[in-house]
Amino acid sequence: MLCLLGVYTYGGIDYKVSAPSSGSNMNKCRKEALKALKVNESTCTYTKCTFGGVWNGGGGDGQNNMYVGSYFYDRAAEVGFINASEPVVKVRPQDFKVAAKRACQTTLEDAKSTYPNVDPDDLPYICMDLVYQYTLLVDGFGKLVVPL
Repeated sequence: MLCLLGVYTYGGIDYKVSAPSSGSNMNKCRKEALKALKVNESTCTYTKCTFGGVWNGGGGDGQNNMYVGSYFYDRAAEVGFINASEPVVKVRPQDFKVAAKRACQTTLEDAKSTYPNVDPDDLPYICMDLVYQYTLLVDGFGKLVVPL
């Protein structure tokens, strides 16, 4: 299982990171993603909310698809469930879930050969990234199809 140890720097702030000695666990990681997104936040006073108690913007007719880029596209290409030579692709959140399950069950040593297109600095986080993306799409935005 992929295992994190050390420091993760984001926005100029250092965070101590670690994973259980047993390795990554998709279900536990998903629970953490749900907590981070605050999907059960009850402070939203609107009919439809996304996460953190924030109004979803209202949606509207014909807005069943969500267009995302960079982070989603890059990870999908790096782990191999989209073709990086295609500028626009259509994926389902399920694709991120399947990729996350695989990544979370892969040892860091095996991940180096399993995911040769992932930057070595990002490799320890690939399980977390894919679980977060899946959770954001499904629980945060409630989407089924995502053009990248």
